[in-house]
Formats: sequence, structure tokens, C-alpha cells
Amino acid sequence: MKPGYKQTEVGVIPEKWEVRHLVDVSRKITDGDHVTPRRESHGYYLLSARNVLNGRIDVSDVDYVGVAEYQRMKQRCGPESGDILISCSGTIGRVTIVPSDFECVLVRSAALAKIDRELADSVFLHFWLQGSKAQRQIASSVNQGAQPNLFLNHIERLACPHPPLPE
Repeated sequence: MKPGYKQTEVGVIPEKWEVRHLVDVSRKITDGDHVTPRRESHGYYLLSARNVLNGRIDVSDVDYVGVAEYQRMKQRCGPESGDILISCSGTIGRVTIVPSDFECVLVRSAALAKIDRELADSVFLHFWLQGSKAQRQIASSVNQGAQPNLFLNHIERLACPHPPLPE
């Protein structure tokens, strides 16, 4: 192995880096609302797994909720700019970041990781989670049934390389 590097469960990383679980660098990991929300013809975006694509949010086929549902749902899962979204039902493991000035709430098929920005960089983690090593971890955690599901305890335990924040 090249000097200055070490072998870890996430692959070869620099010696100064650590391996941490996603929960260890997050303020909160949750999924969307478990109660079927009242949908509206317009209002706030209501995202599901189908809207979470790798590197972007697709609103070409999106549902909406009104102000009251938005306020209620936001209490459980209020996505903010820089948070990471993960599809966790149906097509699992797609990852994106919530863009600036994008207001939405989630249903249960999408999960949210609020990265502690004093500990880690959400852009770095976003790209790591899309990579093959993280995707293999996700695939091995899937509970197969009528529809594949990735549960929160598995998302929390995803191992990620953790460089020093300035790096």
C-alpha cells in the first residue's frame, strides 16, 4: 500500500481520515411522513422516492400539499438546503442534496440526513453515497419483500470516509 494510506471497510483512505457511520456526522436521520397527506393541485412539493434521482430532484411528476399539511409534515421532516435525500422504497439508494430555496416535505419512501456541518461536508457525503462502495452497502441492507425497502437503522449505519473538515 502507498505510504500515508490505510485499508478500511470503505476502501483505501488517507491515514488522517477516519471511517464514521452516517448517524455520527448527522444531526438527524429520518424518513418522511407515515400518514397519507392530503394532496392539493398546487402548493408545496411533496416528494417521494420517485422524485429523488442521483444528483437532482425531479419535479416533472410531483404531488403537492397545502400550507396546513406542509406545516404539520415539516415538524417530522423539514428538508433544508444542503440536507441529503435518499430514496428508500421501490428504487432504493438514489441520493441528492436539497438545493437552496427549495421548500418541500417527504413521504415515507424518501429519507433525509441532516448533516452536522461542523463535522462533515454534505456535498462530499452526497458523492460518496452515490459511489459503488456505498451503493454496495445500501444494496446489502435492503429488506426484500413485495417492494424493496431501506430502513432508517440501515441508513444510520452506512460507513463513510471522514476526512478532516478543512480538507
